[in-house]
Amino acid sequence: MPVFDPLPPAPAADDLPLRFWGTEDFEVVPWPEGTWEIGYNSHTWLLERPGDRAVLKAVPKAYGVKFASGLRAAEMAEQHGVPSGAPRRTVGGEVVAEDGEWCWGLLEHLEGRPTDTGNPDELAQAGRTLGRIHASLSNVPPLPETMVWAHMEWLLEPQPFLEGLEWIQQATREGFAALPKGMSDGIIHCDPRLTEFRFHGTAVGLLDWGEVMHGPHLLDVATTLSFMDEETDHVPFLTGYLETAPTSEGEYAHLPTMLKLRAAIEGWIYARRRHFDVDLGQVGEHTNDTLIQRSRDNISAAEALPKDFYLL
Repeated sequence: MPVFDPLPPAPAADDLPLRFWGTEDFEVVPWPEGTWEIGYNSHTWLLERPGDRAVLKAVPKAYGVKFASGLRAAEMAEQHGVPSGAPRRTVGGEVVAEDGEWCWGLLEHLEGRPTDTGNPDELAQAGRTLGRIHASLSNVPPLPETMVWAHMEWLLEPQPFLEGLEWIQQATREGFAALPKGMSDGIIHCDPRLTEFRFHGTAVGLLDWGEVMHGPHLLDVATTLSFMDEETDHVPFLTGYLETAPTSEGEYAHLPTMLKLRAAIEGWIYARRRHFDVDLGQVGEHTNDTLIQRSRDNISAAEALPKDFYLL
C-alpha cells in the first residue's frame, strides 16, 4: 500500500543484468494485453526462452533491502505450496542483485488468470489461499526494512501535508484505539486484491509481494474486501479464509474498524504523494485529490457498517 516517492525512468531493455542469474539467453517479450509492466515502485520485464518464462523486476537501490524482504516472504509462501512469483536465486545464491542504481530480482512467472469474482468457488479458493499464506508465515518475525504494525506511530505525527485533512489522523487514532490487542498476526502480503490471485488449473497463487509487513492478518482480509465490487459476495471468500487461516470468526467483528483504519492510512499516503507531486501509477479517472476523497468516503462507509456485518 505505501508508495512515497516517484520512480525514476526504466533502465534500457537491452541493458538488463541477466548475467547475475546466468540467463543471458532470455529475451524480453511483450506483456499480454491487459497486464501491467510498471507498478507504483518498480519496473518489470517479461522474459522468455524455449520452455521457460520469468519476470525481471527492478526497484531503486534505496529500496533494495525491503524488496529482498518481500521476495523472501514470497519464497517462504511458495515453499509452503502457494505459487507466489518467488525469486530465482542468483548464481551466488542471493535473492536480489545490485547493479547500477537499481536492485534486481528474477521472479517465477505465474501463469493463469485473476479471480472470477462472480464464481463463489473461486472466491472461496482465494480465501483459502490467503489463509494458507497467513498460516505459513504466522511465526516469521518482521523482515528487514518492512513496516511493523506495532510501530506505526509515525502516522500520528504532525505533517505539513495533512493541513486541512485532520479527519485522516482522527480516523487513524480512533481505529487504532478501537482494535483489540492480541489479534492473530505475522507476515502479511498487504495488497491481496482479488485481481492479484492467479488461477491455473488446480493451483491458486498470489502475485506482487512488494509491500509485505508484519501485522494483523485482518488487515489483509480488509484489503481484499476494500477492493471488492458491490456486486461481489464476500461470504465465500470469508468462509474459505477461515478454513485455513490461523484466526477465528470472532475477529471478523473488527473488520469494519480495520476497513476504517485502512482507508485513513490510504488517505495519509495519498496526501503525502500530493504534497510531493508523486503521481506514478494513477490511471483513468483517479488523481491524488480523488483518491483522498475516496479515502474519506471509505471511512464513512466503514463507520456505517454494523459490527456484526461480516460475521458468518
